[in-house]
Amino acid sequence: MSAAAMLCPICKLELVDDEPGQRLCARCKGSWLEPARLTALLHAAAPHVVPLLSVDSISDAALPPNVAAKHRRDCPICTLVMRSGTLFAVLVDRCDAHGVWVDAGELSRSVLAARRHDRAR
Repeated sequence: MSAAAMLCPICKLELVDDEPGQRLCARCKGSWLEPARLTALLHAAAPHVVPLLSVDSISDAALPPNVAAKHRRDCPICTLVMRSGTLFAVLVDRCDAHGVWVDAGELSRSVLAARRHDRAR
């Protein structure tokens, strides 16, 4: 593992580069997204909605204590506990300083929801 390795918050395996600003866990298929990458993906799906969004737009999600204990995710950069939140009604995890973690399938669900929201405008 390299000195700058980022570990999956779930599997603790080293994340691999997928796209610029995005890293993937080969085991669980979760993704780490830098804020600019997340914005670009959502903007491509929902050009009328996304200019208003940022990582700060992710609403905090209040998880029941029994779920929160199992759902804990540490930022792969600073290792602080990330906050759970919703992005177009999809639960994601964010580090205010570094980016967003999406479990397998959450990114595609967020993109589809953004597209539906954009078309409804």
